[in-house]
Amino acid sequence: MLFARSANHLIPPPSQVTDMGGQPVRPQMQNPMSGLFVEKAGKSENPKLTITNDSDDTIHLLLKDQTGRVFHIDAGPYKTESADIPAGQYDIAITGDDPTISGNSGDALFRTYKEYSATFVVTSGLHNPIHLGD
Repeated sequence: MLFARSANHLIPPPSQVTDMGGQPVRPQMQNPMSGLFVEKAGKSENPKLTITNDSDDTIHLLLKDQTGRVFHIDAGPYKTESADIPAGQYDIAITGDDPTISGNSGDALFRTYKEYSATFVVTSGLHNPIHLGD
């Protein structure tokens, strides 16, 4: 068992996606295996990360940038949490409180004026490291 993103939550509903002027825009479809987060336009220079925990375990998202700064987002069972972070390249890891569930890790590039969201579930099977961004 391991933490992975939920394929059911990759594309936000069209009503939740707007351009910088607040006008609704059609979200672009993404390859479900292309990354962990769904990216959309944001209103702040700092990227906003939102994680949804679709499991009965508390999850912890750890982000470490190239200068060594560390950021945490924790989400309890079936909860959604958000944080603003500086734009840039990060090493990421997702873990939980249940020691029988393996974590997942990889890297990500978060851009200015963007928002990112991901829903995590517990799944069985093999996984590859997560890679996000260009």
